[in-house]
Amino acid sequence: MNVNKRLGRLKQWAGERMGGEVKTNTSDEFKALEMEMALRHEGMEKMQRSMTSYIKSLSKRSEGDDKEKSLPVAYLGSTMVGHGDDFEPDSEFGQCLTGTARPLMREEL
Repeated sequence: MNVNKRLGRLKQWAGERMGGEVKTNTSDEFKALEMEMALRHEGMEKMQRSMTSYIKSLSKRSEGDDKEKSLPVAYLGSTMVGHGDDFEPDSEFGQCLTGTARPLMREEL
């Protein structure tokens, strides 16, 4: 079974290289999903950095990427809202991030 699958892949690859078959193209939906996943990955990295800052000192002031002094929880909240706003307005993920983060941003110095 595994050998047959590999032979099939080899046949497809050879056909594409020799011009006998049309190359496999990605659909617009796949490209949109790929862009969304890249956006999510970048946003999660930002949230991970702000969460690290939050965990280091829960009561101390910290400097975020913008070098503005704020509580770590407020910095985490602003990062979550910023990433939530990167998505379409009807995105459940973006709405959840924004809704969860708004109360965090209300934390006073």
